[in-house]
Amino acid sequence: MPNIPQTSAVPEAPKEVIIRTMASDLELMAKSGGTLVARSQPAPVATPPVQTVKTVKPPMDSAAIIKIVIWGAIGLIGIGIVFVVGYYVVPLVFPKTIPPASTPTLPADNQSAPQTQLPETPELPSPVFSHKSFFSTPAERNTSISLEPATAAANLQTFAERIASALADIPPEISFLELTMQDTDGKPLSWTKFLSFINADLLTSDFFLSKFNQDFTAFIYRDKNGAWPGYVLQLAGNQNPLLFRSQTNAMENGVPALQNLYLVPPGNPNGGFQDSQLVGEPVRTLVFKQAGAVFAYGWFHSKYLVLSTSLNGLKEAVKRL
Repeated sequence: MPNIPQTSAVPEAPKEVIIRTMASDLELMAKSGGTLVARSQPAPVATPPVQTVKTVKPPMDSAAIIKIVIWGAIGLIGIGIVFVVGYYVVPLVFPKTIPPASTPTLPADNQSAPQTQLPETPELPSPVFSHKSFFSTPAERNTSISLEPATAAANLQTFAERIASALADIPPEISFLELTMQDTDGKPLSWTKFLSFINADLLTSDFFLSKFNQDFTAFIYRDKNGAWPGYVLQLAGNQNPLLFRSQTNAMENGVPALQNLYLVPPGNPNGGFQDSQLVGEPVRTLVFKQAGAVFAYGWFHSKYLVLSTSLNGLKEAVKRL
């Protein structure tokens, strides 16, 4: 038999086990110089920072933008087509039926129904006023002249003939006389109607009606060359004649109307209007071919517009204002 080694039946004594107590720790601390050896602590674990993840939307594709634009345009075009169809096409296809107008029943004797006559527009009445001379110094003689509307050029001669008839009985030594213009009813003739009677459209009727009194003073100046009419107008209210100089100067553009103020045609003008002065006031003059025929006009005493077919007649009239 093989030799089996013999083991000792007695176990080895256990190693010395040291048990720590508070007393042993204090003793150990005293031996080590009073320093208590702290037990090592585990190092703190660093926590990584939390990162915020932002969601970034990818840019819109250009093809998607084009598609949105195209559909938007199609929508607008569709709205326009619906409007056109509803507003124009539908009324043409399905027009509204208008009931026929009722026909009036004719009388039993088959006569036509009476027609409604529209009232005629009445002529505006002439301004009502009492004539009063503007001359503070009376003329040498005063005579009345009745006039009718001028419907043809021949009636202009009738006006001249009536003046000549009125002057026939006046002595030739009387050089300045006043005329009272009347209509066929014996009423004072307004300035605008007088101009229409002799066919002398110097300025618009609205201008004369709004700026001047309709009463006026007519006069005749006589010399060796003939008889020369003239007229005095008065501003309405407290108006300033300086505001109307440019408007009254427009008379210079209507030479044919000025020629109708004369009793005898004065011929063509010799040139244009010229500046002059009378009693310190500016005067405008136009010389015609006929001897003594000088159309002159000007403002005096800040309220009178004097028109004369003779420069000497203008001077004589201004002296009497």
